[in-house]
Amino acid sequence: MKRVEIIINYALETDLLEAFKEKGVGTKYTAVSNATGRGESDPKMGDAIWPQVNSVFMLVCDDREFEILKQVVSDLRKIYPKDGIAMFFSDCEVF
Repeated sequence: MKRVEIIINYALETDLLEAFKEKGVGTKYTAVSNATGRGESDPKMGDAIWPQVNSVFMLVCDDREFEILKQVVSDLRKIYPKDGIAMFFSDCEVF
C-alpha cells in the first residue's frame, strides 16, 4: 500500500478530479482546501501579494492505482508546467 499526497494549485483541482474519474482512481481521498505554502513554483499564500492557494489530496492506494496516479500527475504537469503540482508518497500499512 502507498500513502500519496498531491499538492496542486487550487485552480487545477477540477482537472485533477476529472482525471481521477476518467482513469477510475482516486475514488477515496481526503482533501484540504485553501492550503498555503512555498514550493518550486510561485508561493501560494492566499494574500494580496500571493493570492493563489493550493489544495492537498491524501490517498491510500494499492500499487496498481499508485502507478495510474503517477501518470495523472505527470500528464497534468505537462499541460500546466508552471502552475505547481507536487506528489509525495511512502509505503504504509493500514490497520
